[in-house]
Amino acid sequence: MCFPIKYEDAFFSKTVRGEDGIHAVVAVSALDRTLVGFITARTSSVVEADAADLLAAETCSGQREVMYILTLGVAERFRRRGVAASLLHQLLQRVMVRAALLRLACPLSSRLS
Repeated sequence: MCFPIKYEDAFFSKTVRGEDGIHAVVAVSALDRTLVGFITARTSSVVEADAADLLAAETCSGQREVMYILTLGVAERFRRRGVAASLLHQLLQRVMVRAALLRLACPLSSRLS
């Protein structure tokens, strides 16, 4: 299981079409064209951001949007090869924002040791 949250089909449809400020980057294997990893994020105005998130981003200036990273996943056999870092880097190159924010949720049964 890559994500403990189930997203509705509408979320993925909006992601593909780039609607509602949702952005995505996908990594595909050059050998067999299988999905290696993906990242999705939603941009929103600074006005809509949570106060705590803005405090974390207060050192950034000049931009009027923040980006919330919604999903970041890499297929197990491709992990620890820099795929996630590359996906994040490509997303940040495409979307200019004041801050990129990520909230982690990890079920107790899957804590890292």
